[in-house]
Amino acid sequence: EVSLFLQNTYFHSGPVSTLRALDSLIGKDPGAQMTFLSTLAEKLDIFNSKTQRDAIIPPILASAKKHPSLWAYVIPIIVKVAAEMSKEEFIRSIQEELKPAIELKRPIQTTFLLIENIMLFSDKMEFDFFQKNFLPMLMRAIDSGVPQLQDAVIKKLCLPAQIYLAISLISLTMIYLQNCNDSHMYRVGTMVVQSPCHNLAFFAMKLLYVLLWTWILNKLCANNLTGVSWLLVLLPY
Repeated sequence: EVSLFLQNTYFHSGPVSTLRALDSLIGKDPGAQMTFLSTLAEKLDIFNSKTQRDAIIPPILASAKKHPSLWAYVIPIIVKVAAEMSKEEFIRSIQEELKPAIELKRPIQTTFLLIENIMLFSDKMEFDFFQKNFLPMLMRAIDSGVPQLQDAVIKKLCLPAQIYLAISLISLTMIYLQNCNDSHMYRVGTMVVQSPCHNLAFFAMKLLYVLLWTWILNKLCANNLTGVSWLLVLLPY
């Protein structure tokens, strides 16, 4: 009787069918998982926020961590669910689980999707986590030489942040050209000092600093403080 009950069409269609598929998702081959995940975002609205958080997010995160190529399919689902989450819920349920995706270098589509939704993630993540994980990812994207990623970073910035980033990168490039011939001497204009470490370490720290300020300027714009953002950009001049 139990087997007959479970054969009822109710268990093989709609929300119940989706939840059953999620229960066995990690055991399927990557191709089958990819097919399922590609349609899951369209079905999210039939589930309440608690089901999305507790029954949908954990298995898709587990699948993506096991098969990194699936992150490009999982990120859009996370974005849709996270938009309805509180900051506290996101930090507790998703933040740390995103580390493998943030550190992933290939496929570039995963990085592209993270950059495309950077404002959402910056709102939901703890500042320290964002600074330690997202900013290095942005640095890799800018330094990647991949136009798709570089354009994605630029397009997500307001005009003051774009101008600050452009001026800073030009300045860093000029200083780098002064220092590329001697890795243990640091030169800026006529000033020359001996470096206790490889001078690339200075450039990595400077680039992180630039990206942090770029993010702050863009955050000000997003909070209707564009005038303050412009002031901070133009004040040194």
